[in-house]
Amino acid sequence: MSPITRDATGHPSLRREQVHLEDYWRVVRRRWWLIALTTGVAIVGAVWTASRSPQLYQALATLQVGDPRGRTGQIGDIDVSPNLLWTDPIESELQQLTTKAVASYVVDTLQLRATSPDISRDLLLDFIYVDRDAPPGRYELTVGRDASARIENVASGESAANALGMPLEMGRMALTTRDSVAPGTYTLIILSQGAAEALVTGGLAASVRPETNLIDITYTGSDQLLTPKILNGAASALRALGVRRLREWAKSRTEFIQKQLSESSQNLITALEQVEHYKEDRGVTSLSSEETRLLSRLTALQLRREEILVERNAYNRLIERVGQSGSPEDIQQFAVVSTGIGSRAVQYYFDRLLDLLEQRATDVNPLGMDPSHPAIRALDSRIIDTQNRLLASTKQAAAGLDARLGALDQTIRGLDRELGGLPAVETALSRLENQVEINSDMHKYLLSRYQESRIAEAEISPYVDVVDPATWGRPVSGGRGLNVIFGALLGLLLGVAAAFFLEYLDRSIQTSSDVENTLGLPVLATIPEFDQDPEGRPLPLVAEQHPDGIASEAYRVLRTNLAFSMAREKKLTSLIFTSPGPGEGKSTTVSNLATVLASAGDRTLLIDADLRRGELHEVFDLLRTPGLSDLLVGGIDSREAIRPEVRPNLDVLPAGQRPPNPSELLGSTAMSELLKRWTAEYRWVLLDTPPVLAVTDPAVLAAQTDAVVVVIRAGETDRRAAWRAFEQLRRVDARVAGAVLNELKPGISPDRYYIDYYYGRAG
Repeated sequence: MSPITRDATGHPSLRREQVHLEDYWRVVRRRWWLIALTTGVAIVGAVWTASRSPQLYQALATLQVGDPRGRTGQIGDIDVSPNLLWTDPIESELQQLTTKAVASYVVDTLQLRATSPDISRDLLLDFIYVDRDAPPGRYELTVGRDASARIENVASGESAANALGMPLEMGRMALTTRDSVAPGTYTLIILSQGAAEALVTGGLAASVRPETNLIDITYTGSDQLLTPKILNGAASALRALGVRRLREWAKSRTEFIQKQLSESSQNLITALEQVEHYKEDRGVTSLSSEETRLLSRLTALQLRREEILVERNAYNRLIERVGQSGSPEDIQQFAVVSTGIGSRAVQYYFDRLLDLLEQRATDVNPLGMDPSHPAIRALDSRIIDTQNRLLASTKQAAAGLDARLGALDQTIRGLDRELGGLPAVETALSRLENQVEINSDMHKYLLSRYQESRIAEAEISPYVDVVDPATWGRPVSGGRGLNVIFGALLGLLLGVAAAFFLEYLDRSIQTSSDVENTLGLPVLATIPEFDQDPEGRPLPLVAEQHPDGIASEAYRVLRTNLAFSMAREKKLTSLIFTSPGPGEGKSTTVSNLATVLASAGDRTLLIDADLRRGELHEVFDLLRTPGLSDLLVGGIDSREAIRPEVRPNLDVLPAGQRPPNPSELLGSTAMSELLKRWTAEYRWVLLDTPPVLAVTDPAVLAAQTDAVVVVIRAGETDRRAAWRAFEQLRRVDARVAGAVLNELKPGISPDRYYIDYYYGRAG
């Protein structure tokens, strides 16, 4: 229901209610039990979950990343170490730590596919080997009191047995149990390769010490003895894997040159043998000067052709590496194993690409910019553009070499024709000796390159050193305390959300501001909750039994407000007390108000107009009959029905017998005449009527009395019900003096300040 106020005509109109922080705090105070319950359940769940998780251990090791320069060699006249600086070596090692290659190295080295949830694996097994193709599974290892050991596959039932300390072989797995293992049954789990690698990568973490080249790496695992071994294995993997691929590339290049050298050596031997046999057969020992000149020129051209072929092969390899993958690693590895680049344009773009890659690696580091940063994206665009230019320049240089090869081939064919014009015997001998010289020069060239390649391969070495290896695994909480804190925060958040959700669903009136916003009525009094008697019934006459209490003071405030309510328009004498529904405290309110009015010296008549379920006679310990119904049907005088001086200045008229037509009796002329006579005799005539939404009795009486007071129970009366009750009274032009907010909880209501201020001294 939307909040309302009254316009100039006296009719309700809509207005917006402002929400303050106090309203939120009120919701929290009202629903504190729900928030506390949800938070407690969440904490208990987090503690239980933490208690079920295994104890974790953490090992620490420190690595030092050295300068790659000086750890790599030269190939020919090219120093390849500057080309290795296109990326930050520390960042490179941090990224490599969590790669599959490192995890696979550690798993294979330590045989981490085998693990035991019952005992540290190093205390259980002296030796373990699990083949890569061995299927994962669950095994039971039984150690007998007779120094025997037996392993059984739980799924298949396959088993193997031997003496304690002797090898147990089963399928693709072999193990040896330690002699010191206590008798019993232990579980042994064989993980898949992927699961074992995930355990390694999931537990590894690293951090760089500021302004140093030191890296602290940690591993967190559930096996205290195995944890430092896994961490040291990861450190060894970083040392070995960092240069293993470079060595493989260099080794493949050395093998290629060696193969070419072997072929060249065989060709040289064959050419020498051919020259020797030809001279012996023909008896020729020397050549003419013209033949010698042509032969020398032809040898130089053919040797140049071979060099161009080698350079063109380098371009083809560069096009293959950069064009297919374009990865920085392939570019770096090409720089290590290449024989050199002759084209200035190619060399320029090649060096430019390495510089851009170095700049990107510097900007994108653990403390640098995100790869999605506009500056990094612009740098990536420049890298792609430079890579395309490098490919174009390389292809252009290769095309130029193809043209040069064509020209050389044409010149060589011309020299062959000139040699063909000389005498046949000398020409054949010159060709054979020319082939010997070509093979000899090529053999020398390849032998030189082979030695250089072997030196470069031998000088490539790791530049990661282990400063402090891991020695032990210290116990850590594994985030248990943090999980409990997060659980408590989550429970608190859910509790608050649930509290506000229930508040959203709760349509009841809680505070005096709710009454004013919903009905547009003034709140004549806020009656706080008061104690109950030992039998559990409310104390209806609390104003009489506890005259100095907070509730009694609230009823005196109601008396004052009614005495001055609408005083300028008309003095109030006869008042109807009703409520939207049953059980909202209207009878208690009107009884206590009558007691307060009478105690102030005002002659008061309290009438039980609820002819169906009247209960005022019980409050004052009176008989129900004769009463109002008996008086209205005739036969008795009002002096017989009214109980005089039930309290000083207070007369009470009970409801009487239950009639079949209460509404007709209350709306009769007899009732109207009685009210006129009573209002002349008494200062206050108070009528307790049924709920306005249940029957029409209050609406019938409203036309015969001065005003109506609506009693609303805080936290119980629905806003929509209160609105409908108000509308029903307005339709009969009832004069509603205001509302009484009953059974207010001072501790959680915004009205507690009002109650504390006005009623505090009364307590």
